[in-house]
Amino acid sequence: MSFRQAFFIPVAVSLALAACGGPSTPGQLPDGAFWQAIAPACGDIYEGEMLSDEPMDREWQNAGIFLEITECSGDGIEMVFQVGEDRSRSWRLTPVGNDIDFRIERAEGTGPGVSGYGGVSSQGPDSLVQVFPIDARTKEMFRQKGLMLALENVWTLEADPEAETLTYEVERIANGRRMRFDLSAPYRREDMTGAD
Repeated sequence: MSFRQAFFIPVAVSLALAACGGPSTPGQLPDGAFWQAIAPACGDIYEGEMLSDEPMDREWQNAGIFLEITECSGDGIEMVFQVGEDRSRSWRLTPVGNDIDFRIERAEGTGPGVSGYGGVSSQGPDSLVQVFPIDARTKEMFRQKGLMLALENVWTLEADPEAETLTYEVERIANGRRMRFDLSAPYRREDMTGAD
């Protein structure tokens, strides 16, 4: 099976199923400039580019990186981050009062064996740049797995409604990682029709 088949066929099926259940609409998201900047992108898949240039970043760029914004509601936003054919990572943004909670979920048996890690931003929902310092629960999770170089992690998401981009960055004790997704050019259902 080609990469195009491996990527587009399951995604097309998942989007079709989502349509049957009624896709999320921008109006369902919480108030705030950050949420509303992402709202028009809900329900679609977007290609990204690596902005950092470490060896693994180049591997990811060669494999192809994609972001599928799968769910938008008053409970927040869920996204699948895909590298090549690997769809084991999910990002979840949840409103917590005036703050935003960011979690990275990993499918069981993948990655370093941790899931549900992240932090809470305090910029308020009207800030287009949300910064998520590592929280105490995540630090303890990382300590138990011996991930000592990740104990000072800071994640950042920047939504730019004018450029129609979403930028992700993680700062670490060692090398960090930065990538940007073009929200102006989604892979829509009609683009997948007849994909070989």
